[in-house]
Amino acid sequence: MKARYESQIAQLQRVAGPAPRMVSAFHAQNGDLSVWNPYSSFGKVLRDAGFTFPELIESIPEGTSEQLSAERLPELDADVVFVSYRSDRGETPANAHDELEAALPGYCAQLTACQEGRMVLIPREEGWATSYVGLTMLAYAMTTALGTLDFAQRDN
Repeated sequence: MKARYESQIAQLQRVAGPAPRMVSAFHAQNGDLSVWNPYSSFGKVLRDAGFTFPELIESIPEGTSEQLSAERLPELDADVVFVSYRSDRGETPANAHDELEAALPGYCAQLTACQEGRMVLIPREEGWATSYVGLTMLAYAMTTALGTLDFAQRDN
């Protein structure tokens, strides 16, 4: 299982390309931003693949989270922004957009990743897996999502 996970991480690295990539992962909730360091398994997979995180995320003590004012959203901008939603409650990516819009109207204008189509919406419950099977599934989902993104604007 570990070898399979390591293979998935290598594939994720290949898809992301040679340029160093900064990523961010969070969700909006009740008008605030819920930001974790490292955002559970999402963060583990991304760190294992060599991605970096914005200073705001790095400033949060490891293994903890903070509820931040939506005005801090620009500090979470990155090459790729992962935003989660609760599909186990029947939510869809539209709900994640609605939560962000409620927290900060016009939020997409605050994130270059959103404006350039590099915001990925992903079910949150998948991101809390702690087994190799769960981590491998998450790595696969991230690889698939990153494979659809155009990094040309960022890399030029």
